[in-house]
Amino acid sequence: MLRPMLMVFGFLFASLVVVALGTLLNTLFASALANVQVDSITGLISIVGVLMIYARICTTLVSSAFSLQVSMPDYVISWLGGREGASMLGGMNESTKGMFANFGSGAKTVPTAKRIVAPPGADNHSDGIK
Repeated sequence: MLRPMLMVFGFLFASLVVVALGTLLNTLFASALANVQVDSITGLISIVGVLMIYARICTTLVSSAFSLQVSMPDYVISWLGGREGASMLGGMNESTKGMFANFGSGAKTVPTAKRIVAPPGADNHSDGIK
């Protein structure tokens, strides 16, 4: 009966953390974005790069903050003398972090086209349709 209440507290703390750190991040990135040179092509590319970095920081911030909802009950229960690491959700914390961290990992590998070789004695000038 203690875990659901602690999960609600974890959600409330995560909401406060997202608002506080999101406000700080917006304040700091506003000045950084204002100082990027906008009057040239490299400035436009720099703005796109800075916005991509901003989006990555925001998603990492939100996923890390809301993992409190899963990890905080485990820490409190183990601190109170409960079973050590008795997580009923089975690693949802790492799963939530990994979902955002590994989102773009497949973009590095590009599949290659498979070369189809005609069998010996085949007509090389036909299109292959019978």
